[in-house]
Amino acid sequence: MGWLFYAYTALDLQKFDEALKGAHEAAVAAKKINATDAIKQAEKMEDAIKANILDLQNHKQQSQN
Repeated sequence: MGWLFYAYTALDLQKFDEALKGAHEAAVAAKKINATDAIKQAEKMEDAIKANILDLQNHKQQSQN
């Protein structure tokens, strides 16, 4: 799926908004064709992106203290 590739690439570049967009669009596309494995993969990708965002926020907060 092209959207998942987009999400992985954006995540690698730390463009988290774009990565979330890609994961969301991948899930939408997968739901349209009822591809359960792709839906799960897109949801896992979205969770991983959110975890990366939280980690980055925690690191910034710790470095400020």
